[in-house]
Amino acid sequence: NLNNNGFGELYRFPVALAPGEPLFQPIPPDTEHPSEIPMQRVGYTRITPFTTAEDVPAPCRVGDLPFPPVACQGGNNTRVGKFTHPTAAPASEMLVVYTRGSANHNGIFVGQGLAAPYYDGGIYRMRGDAILNTPNELALVKNDPSYNEQWPRAVVPYQRIYGAGTPAALPELRNDGSLDARLAGGTPLALIGTSSLISRDTRPFRGDRFYPHENFGDRNWVRQGADAGVYSDADIYAIRILALQPITDRTYPNNGRGFDSHFSERVRILGEIPVRKEGVIDAQGNIDTSFLAKVPADLPFTFQTLDRDGLVLNSAQTWHHVSPGEKRYDCGGCHAHSRPALDFHTTAANSSSYFVHDLARTTPLLDVNGTPAPGVNVVPSNSVTVEYLRDIRPILQSRCASCHTSRNNQTPAAGLDLDADDRLVDGIYPATYSILARSRSGTNPTPRAITPGGDWYWPQVTRYIRAGQARQSLLAWKVFGRRLDGRTNATRPTESVPGNPATIPPNVSYENCDLDYTGQQMPPPASGLQLTWDERMKIARWIDLGAPIELANIIRDRGGEIYAGFFEDDLRPTLTLVPSVSQAAAAGAISRFVLGAYDLESGINPATLTLTLDRAVGPIPAGSNLASSLAITNGGTVIVSLPETINLASGSVTATLRIQDQAGHVSRIVRTYAINSPPVALSSLSRSFPALGGAGVVSVSAAGGNSWTASSNDNWITITSGGSGTGDGTVSYSVGANSSAFNRSGSITIGGQVFIVHQGAQFNDVPVGHAFYTEIGKLSARGITLGCGDGNFCPDGVVTRQQMAAFIIRALGDFNPPQPAQQRFADVPLANPFYSFIEQMAVRQITLGCGGGNYCPGDPVLRDQMAAFMIRALHPPGYAPPPPASQRFADVPPSNPFYAHIEEMAARQITLGCGGGNYCPAQQVTRGQMAAFLVRAFNL
Repeated sequence: NLNNNGFGELYRFPVALAPGEPLFQPIPPDTEHPSEIPMQRVGYTRITPFTTAEDVPAPCRVGDLPFPPVACQGGNNTRVGKFTHPTAAPASEMLVVYTRGSANHNGIFVGQGLAAPYYDGGIYRMRGDAILNTPNELALVKNDPSYNEQWPRAVVPYQRIYGAGTPAALPELRNDGSLDARLAGGTPLALIGTSSLISRDTRPFRGDRFYPHENFGDRNWVRQGADAGVYSDADIYAIRILALQPITDRTYPNNGRGFDSHFSERVRILGEIPVRKEGVIDAQGNIDTSFLAKVPADLPFTFQTLDRDGLVLNSAQTWHHVSPGEKRYDCGGCHAHSRPALDFHTTAANSSSYFVHDLARTTPLLDVNGTPAPGVNVVPSNSVTVEYLRDIRPILQSRCASCHTSRNNQTPAAGLDLDADDRLVDGIYPATYSILARSRSGTNPTPRAITPGGDWYWPQVTRYIRAGQARQSLLAWKVFGRRLDGRTNATRPTESVPGNPATIPPNVSYENCDLDYTGQQMPPPASGLQLTWDERMKIARWIDLGAPIELANIIRDRGGEIYAGFFEDDLRPTLTLVPSVSQAAAAGAISRFVLGAYDLESGINPATLTLTLDRAVGPIPAGSNLASSLAITNGGTVIVSLPETINLASGSVTATLRIQDQAGHVSRIVRTYAINSPPVALSSLSRSFPALGGAGVVSVSAAGGNSWTASSNDNWITITSGGSGTGDGTVSYSVGANSSAFNRSGSITIGGQVFIVHQGAQFNDVPVGHAFYTEIGKLSARGITLGCGDGNFCPDGVVTRQQMAAFIIRALGDFNPPQPAQQRFADVPLANPFYSFIEQMAVRQITLGCGGGNYCPGDPVLRDQMAAFMIRALHPPGYAPPPPASQRFADVPPSNPFYAHIEEMAARQITLGCGGGNYCPAQQVTRGQMAAFLVRAFNL
C-alpha cells in the first residue's frame, strides 16, 4: 500500500502441492471480513500475525486489533511495526526489513497524530518456517537510524539456502515445428486455449453492488472477480481475445498520453470465437466450452467471456503472453484456480476436426443479430478496435442528435445532450464524451449519483456507462431495448427521481440501490432512425473496450505537445530466429536459418529484413545480407539455406537479424553460436589440513575430452602431478607446514574452477602425535577455534555449554551472528561474549536451555547432551531422530532421553563410543574430543 510505503505483514504458503491438487482456495463467503484475501493460496499462513497490511497504523501492542486505530499509551514508537523485503537465508531463516512504529502515513492518521515518527527500516533475521509471535523474536542485523536499510541479501552460496547448487533449469521451448503441425518451425505465432469457460472462479467476493467501494470490501473489477452482472452457465457463448498495448513512454519531452480509456491501454480485438458446443458434454458434465486459437507471440493479451449478445460476462484483468512456437492450454478453466483442472486433451478443441482460428491475420467477430446462436464474420485484418471519434460519434450524430441536442434552445431528450462535442471539457475532452464516459467533476456536467457527494463509484463511471461492462451500462440497455444485466427492475430499489437521494425508498441505503430500465428502445423503432445491429455492437464493444477516445489531434491542434494517440503503433515486431544457441551447439553445425516476423498494428516492412554473419560462408563475405532475396509475409517464415555448413568446432559465429514494421519500429536479434566446452567438475571444492601440512588429490571430470590446466595461487601449495590434462584426470598437491599461530587459506585453479585449501594454526599444547592433532588442526583451519589463549588449544579442557554454542554455530557457517533484540536466557546477559551464539542455538531450536529460563552457560557439556546438540544442528528445526531398531551401546538404554540422538551419531560414524561397547553418556566432553566430533559431523 502506498500509504504504508510498501510495509505490511508477512505470509507463507507451499510452493507446490500434490499433482492435480488446486493451488488456490475457493472464493470466501461474502460474510467474511473485508480484509480476507480472495483466491488465496492453499496453506496460506500469516507468519507475523501481530501486525497488519491494512492502510492503518500498526497496532499499539501484540494482541491489539488494528481497527479502529487508537493512540498508544507509550507513543507511536511503541507500535509493533510492519515488514517488507523478505528474502531467503540459510537454515530456514529469512532476512527482512522491519520498522517499529506506525508504518503508515495516511493523511487521516497524520492529522490524528498517529503516524509520526516515520519509518526507520532495519535489517533483521527471523525464522521462515515458524510464526513470529512478537517483534522481540527478531534478530538485529543492521539498523542505522540515519538510513532506511532495504533489500537484504544473504551473501552465501546458493546451496546453503536452497539445498541445491543452482536453480532448476527450465526446458527450452523448441520453436522448430515439433510441438504442433499448425505451428511452423520459426513461427512468430503461438497457440492459446483452455478446456472450459464454464469451469470458473469469477464470482466476485462481496458481490456486485451498483455502488461499490473498495473501502467497504467490494472487490469486483478492482482486485478480484470480474463478473458483469448476473448470469448462469447457460449464458456463456463465446470468448473474446484482446491485445493490450502499453502506454507509450517516450521519456521527455512529449511523454504525455494522447488518448483516454477506462483501461488506460490501447485495446485491440484479436477475435471473438463461439465456444458453446450444444450436445457435447465435457468430462466435468458441462456443455463443452473449450477453445484453441492462433495468436501473435510476444504480445500482451487477455480474455473476455461473451454472451449471445456479444457482451462481456466476465473479464480477465491481467496480461497474458505466449512465446513464439508455444502451445498453452493448461489453465484448466476460466480463472479456475480452486478447482481440479479439466484436461484440455479430453475436450472438443483438442480434436483433429476442431477449426483453429488465425487471430494474427484475421479477426472473427460475432455476427450478433438477435438470434440465439450468432455466427461469425471474419474481418480480413490483424485486429479490430472501436474508438469514440471515429466510430461512436458518427452514430450519435446520425441517429440520436436530432432529439438529444441543446442547439437552438432545445431541451435534450432525457436531459442527455449527445450533440455537444463542439464544446471541450477540461480543454481537450468533447462534451458528449465527457457526459457519457468521464467521472463527474466541477467542470464535467454528467448527471450526479445518489451517493453522499454525488459521485459515481468505480467501475460505475457515469449514469450511462459502467467501465468495461456494456451488459451493466444504461447506454447499452437503451440501444438494445432491454435490461441486459440478468436482473429486473424489482431486484434492487432505485430513486424515483434520477440523482435525487431524497427520493430513495424509505429505510433503504443508497448502497443497495441501482438504476432501472425505463421507456423504450432508442432510437425508437418507429423513428426511422433505428440502429443497425452493427451499430449496436459498435457501441457495446466500445464500452467493453473501456470507452477509448483519440485525443492526440485535439491536443496538437490546440498547440499542445505531440503525444502518442490511441491508434499509435507502439510495439516492436515479433522476430524469431532458429536454431537456438543450444540447438546449434547440440548439432555442432548450422546449415540453415529459419526467420519469422510479425507486427500487429502496422505490419512488417519486408524490405527491411536483414540477416548477417560475422564470418564468411562459402563465397558469401561476412556482413552480407543473407535474406536480401527473400520475401517474408506478416506472420510468416522464410528459410535461409547456407551455401556450406558452418562447423562450430572451427569457431563461433554471430548472427544479426533485423526487421522494421511500417511505423519504423525495429526488432533485432544478435546471437552468438558456439560449442562451449563443458565446465570442469571437481570431486570437492575444499579441504582442510593441520599446521603440519600434508598431501591431497582432487579428481577432475572434463566431459568431451576437453583440456584443462591446474595452477597454484599460493607458494605454500605445490602441485606435484596433474598440472594439465585432457578429459578426466587427477591433480595431486602438497601443503607446506604452517609455523604461525594463525590459520590461513590458499587456492588452486583447475580448469577455471577454484579449489580452496584451509590450513590450521600450530598450537603449543597439541604436538604432532596428539590423538586429535589432525581434527584440531582442521577446526582451526576453518576458523572455528582460535584456541584457548597464549598459543594453546587446551585439548584436555572440558567444553562448556557456551563454548559448545560457538563451536556449532561457526561450524554451520555463521561466524558473526546478529545481536538479539532482547535477552532470552536469564543467565546469559548481553555482556556474555557468547550471547549471540547462544541466541542462535535457541533460534535454530538446537537448545531450549537448561530449565527455569536459564541456559547454564558455564556448565560442562556431557556426551549425551552433545549428541543431541549435534543431531539437531544437522537437521531443520523440529527434527526428531527415528527410534533405533536395537540398542547399540550397553550403557545407553532406550530409556535414555538421548537414546535416538546417540544412535544417529553412531550411524553417521561421528562416534564409535568410548570403548568396551559403551558410549559413556554422562562423561564430560573435552575440547579435543569436541574437535573430532565437529570435523566428522560437518565434514570440515
